[in-house]
Amino acid sequence: MKKLFMYLCITAILIALSLSGCRADTRAIAEPEPEPEDVTSYNNDEENYVNDIPDPTPEDSTTEYEAVDTQPPAQAVNLQIAVAYDGLLSTFDYVHEVDYRLLREAVGGGGEGFNGRRLVVWADVPLSDFALMLVGNEFIENDLIFFPITTIGAVQELLPGQAFVINSYFGGASLPASGVTFVDGDGVRRYFAMQEDMSGNIEPNIFDPDILDKFEDGYLQIAITTDSFGGTRRYATISMDEEGNFDPDRWFMDNEHIWASYLLYEIENRIDQLPEDWVPWWED
Repeated sequence: MKKLFMYLCITAILIALSLSGCRADTRAIAEPEPEPEDVTSYNNDEENYVNDIPDPTPEDSTTEYEAVDTQPPAQAVNLQIAVAYDGLLSTFDYVHEVDYRLLREAVGGGGEGFNGRRLVVWADVPLSDFALMLVGNEFIENDLIFFPITTIGAVQELLPGQAFVINSYFGGASLPASGVTFVDGDGVRRYFAMQEDMSGNIEPNIFDPDILDKFEDGYLQIAITTDSFGGTRRYATISMDEEGNFDPDRWFMDNEHIWASYLLYEIENRIDQLPEDWVPWWED
């Protein structure tokens, strides 16, 4: 019995030691290994990720100072033109006048005895050395260029509230033949071509044989539209005479200031691009 008891005790001790060793090994396996050292700077927000290595710059990239436009902006000038009539001219404090025929005669052109139209130009800022200009044009290597030929009627200063009236104007070509030039408030000489807007249209057509049927109580509203430079649309009301008639030809001639439209747009003086052997058309 004693032997059996001692055998059981020894067996129990061996089993206890065996179980103790298994628990120790289990703890050693479950313990986490140390994390490697982080070599990238970042935070938990993926949108705010920071990369310490700069992005490569393309070889043909343009630096900021190379892309900056160093040309100063031109002074804003609200230059306007219209057919002159008594109602409009009465709104100005002073009127400067020049005869357009003298501009043509300066280069041997015609125009004597031609009455033409009367145009008025004005601005919202003071302009100096303001003059009527004859405009030339030429194709140079398939590029149409403009340049001033001569000027007449220069006034020392054109102030707001003053008008520059061009008498006996005649034109209508597809390319501008005249314009105005002046020095702006920044001391820059500028050039503006002047041209009749041929895109005008009157609705309804006053030359329609049945136009009288469109009048109501002796009156008819018409719309004058143009397509140039974004297009414009203005309205006017015409009326029958005392006998209930309407003469479209007479109305057309007496109301040019209503339907006729002119354009003034800035051009670049490119006379320095003319070849040395270039000969003006009036000397050819």
